[in-house]
Amino acid sequence: MRKSDVVKILMFILLSSGGIASGQVLRVVSAENNSPVEGAHVTAGNLLTTTDAEGKASLAEFAEQDYLVVTHTGFVDTSMTKSDLKNAGYVLSLIPNVITMRPFDVVSAREKAIDIPQKVELIPIQEIERKDPRTAADMLEKTGNIFVQRSQLGGGSPIIRGFEANRILLVIDGVRMNNAIYRSGHLQNAISVDANILEETEVIYGPGSLVYGSDALGGVIHFKTKKPVLAANDTTLLQSVAGMLRYSSAAKESTAHADFNLASKKISWFSSFTHSRFDDLRMGAKRSHGDAEWGLMPNFITTTDGVDSIRINSDPHTQIGTGYDQTDVYQKLLIPLSDSIALTMSGQYSTSSDVPRFDRLNDVGDDGSLRFARWDYGPQNRLLVSATVDILSDSKVFDKAKTVVAYQRIDEDRINRRFGNSSEVTREEDVRVLSLNADMTKRLANRDVYYGIQMTSNDVASKAFTTDIIDGSLGLAASRYPDGGSKMSTIEAYMSMVTKVSKRFRYNAGVRYSHAYLSSEFKDTTFYILPFDEVIFDNGAFTGSLGATWKATDKLQVDAVTSTGFRSPNVDDYGKVFERDGLVVVPNDFLTNEYTLNGELGLSFSNKAEDLHIRATAFYTHIVDAIVQRDFTLNGEDSLLIDGELARIVTNMNASEARIYGLDITAKAPIGKYLSLSLGGTYTVGDDLESNLPLAHIPPVFGKAELAYEHQKLRLSTYFMYSGFKDSESIAPGRTDNPNEGLNGEFPDWKTINLNCTYALVDMVDINFSVENILDEHYKPFASGLSAPGRNFIFSIRTRL
Repeated sequence: MRKSDVVKILMFILLSSGGIASGQVLRVVSAENNSPVEGAHVTAGNLLTTTDAEGKASLAEFAEQDYLVVTHTGFVDTSMTKSDLKNAGYVLSLIPNVITMRPFDVVSAREKAIDIPQKVELIPIQEIERKDPRTAADMLEKTGNIFVQRSQLGGGSPIIRGFEANRILLVIDGVRMNNAIYRSGHLQNAISVDANILEETEVIYGPGSLVYGSDALGGVIHFKTKKPVLAANDTTLLQSVAGMLRYSSAAKESTAHADFNLASKKISWFSSFTHSRFDDLRMGAKRSHGDAEWGLMPNFITTTDGVDSIRINSDPHTQIGTGYDQTDVYQKLLIPLSDSIALTMSGQYSTSSDVPRFDRLNDVGDDGSLRFARWDYGPQNRLLVSATVDILSDSKVFDKAKTVVAYQRIDEDRINRRFGNSSEVTREEDVRVLSLNADMTKRLANRDVYYGIQMTSNDVASKAFTTDIIDGSLGLAASRYPDGGSKMSTIEAYMSMVTKVSKRFRYNAGVRYSHAYLSSEFKDTTFYILPFDEVIFDNGAFTGSLGATWKATDKLQVDAVTSTGFRSPNVDDYGKVFERDGLVVVPNDFLTNEYTLNGELGLSFSNKAEDLHIRATAFYTHIVDAIVQRDFTLNGEDSLLIDGELARIVTNMNASEARIYGLDITAKAPIGKYLSLSLGGTYTVGDDLESNLPLAHIPPVFGKAELAYEHQKLRLSTYFMYSGFKDSESIAPGRTDNPNEGLNGEFPDWKTINLNCTYALVDMVDINFSVENILDEHYKPFASGLSAPGRNFIFSIRTRL
């Protein structure tokens, strides 16, 4: 039995006994003795109310479809819509099982969402299942608030407020996913998170350096996985069983997922398995942009007995060489050690087949022929094991404490071979990461104090070799990262305080110190000679934040925050050797931190009588010492022979001062009893102030509009996705924005009309049917090397016991 089912049963018992709250006043009680629970927080987005001595709190400010999260130190966190509470007579019974609670079940893993004046978005499990995403990157994209770039089908690089890749921090269950070789271009690592195991995903828009440290310049994406649930009695063994089957037509995707929870009162085990298979992706056929050939794939390469041949593609709308497989396994064990201490052990493993990098497979040379016979990411493997200890205490030091020790192993390979060349180049990167997070919180009268430490240790091994595909002989190749190995260690500490001055005003302030130590050794001088054979970085940085929330009226709320952020250079920044489109990046032994100064102002309007909600957020970031690519010479030469081609030399350096600013708006309003309309849009501008040129990674204006009908067992929605025109004058110089993948160096605007239908067939079975890109439009999202899916029919069935 699921926790939600337990809650519903307890609600029914309370209702039957006459414990019914009237109007829109929620009454929160303990399931153990029906006593009122004082001090329970009820939150939705940036709205907050707290129960009084009688366990009561007004819900008048919340909309019917708001997803409410109810938290209290001594009880299991519970979440449901206001509509669900209304149906239950506005009575909620909290389970006083401290072991199954999530003490830091908050947006930043340190502070509660309500305590952060920045824009925060919660994607709960109900919405994830309804969106039916094929990957975690798809899930983010379907919010309409996050732009996603793709270089291949097995990828998806989120962009938040003009920041991407290693300037966006990915976190899973409180553990940093970013490691020493996260690059600055485009990253596919988000898809190694199985969307089917997520209980919710929280997105902080804007810098999160105070509570997360380095890399959180543009935002934080925190993936939270499902939890084991303890049995209510000794006779219950099987807590839950769930399964999902999905098929989508554009890539002939087939996905199977199953999970189950076995438990007693003293131990609980949750297990999950997902396998997905994707065939080659079909693009849209309707060409509203007016070009008859852009993105088409008229030819492809096959290899037989070591001989490459160019073949005619019988369906140029099918992007040959995009299919791949992926398998995800997830295990979690919960063991109560006492009434106030719980141990959770977790294991996550994601692996794939070779993942073709399509934006390299469609590269053409000066003669117009395809350049590469093969360009694959080798099997992408990610292993994460962690142990988490949650503690509740009445001590003077903390009320809640959470300590997470984790080990990650990431294997990334790159395999490429040029057309007509029998020599195949393989580059293997192995990263091992140890990390420790310790976070505490303490409530002092009208003030909540958050503090903690974080330590990480990265070990990077990089090697390269060639293989002759005809005779199997091996040869030497230049490694992507320093061949003598690299190490990166960080130690950080932070403290933040949130003070509630009055019912209408609160502010938060905090400071963090971070220190990074990196070292790399270069041994092989076969392919290039550097003026150094070792690189050592030893950098520290202070960051701070000051924010406030003012509820000006019952309908209007103002949020303001100013903060500093930083990002320490990693091994990819200073130690990479990589060729692309005639440019080769070489190492640089003199880099320093990137710094940002940030400001954000948010206005929220909420009309409780009409359930109308509007939020507008203006943001500004000033970047100092931004790491950018610039022309460079090595030993007096401006070119380097790499993988058989002469390429112009560039390197990463702190050479730029830049700014990013923009506006995002979201709105939601009911239309009648069962209809609702939601709108969202983001506009971003980025300038390199030193060169007076556009900044890379800045998407065009984009957004989403959705009209939804929901009644009883049926939810039906139609939504409109839109992206504006990205002209050549607003595309950054160089290769990051991939102008060669655009139409004459530009990315035309595009729009899609989509339909989604979810129906509860029976209590334990839901079916989901979607049609995406109904008009079969052809388009490429900004900076993408892959044309987006054409008309895509998606069908899935979910069952749960």
